[in-house]
Amino acid sequence: MSKIAIAIAILPPKDIIDATLSVNKRAVEKGEAKIELGETDRIPHISLLMGVVDDKNFEELTRKLKDIAENFESIKMESNRIENGCFTISKNEKLQNLHEMIVKKIDPILTHETSPKMFYESSPSHVSDSALRVVKEYVNNFSLKNFWPHITIHSSEENPSELPLSFTADRLAICHLGTYCTCRKILFETKLTK
Repeated sequence: MSKIAIAIAILPPKDIIDATLSVNKRAVEKGEAKIELGETDRIPHISLLMGVVDDKNFEELTRKLKDIAENFESIKMESNRIENGCFTISKNEKLQNLHEMIVKKIDPILTHETSPKMFYESSPSHVSDSALRVVKEYVNNFSLKNFWPHITIHSSEENPSELPLSFTADRLAICHLGTYCTCRKILFETKLTK
């Protein structure tokens, strides 16, 4: 049996991905970004839950996520600032409710004990300690009342021209995590369809 580190994430629409990539590219060019984001690898996203799934539970995971998606409509979001190298997404009730439902229904089939080999990297030595810690501690330290919706951009730029962002998102995905909790590969995708 194989176990992999995953994120359940909202994938923003293309224009928001493009804005994120633009800010990240400037940070890479200045030498301040550790990671270069992309459209198909290290995909900009908003994490709703992180954990470890066993192959034998993957079908159940996709079924439960699809059931949740069918009961939520697309979510309007906005970001007006950068904080800790991220576009901070303003909290709203629909986003919080989706996050809490995913934690309640999905987390029971996940585990949180991680090892570098569970991540999508060419070498386990490339997996950051922070990625291991976040996946291990996600439910206890980063969810529910501690949920901080954001899109990581790996930039300290204070007032990029891309802000403010306003968008509606309907893509929900399971992604194989890479170092720094990047979404390296989409394993399953569904839409919020209510």
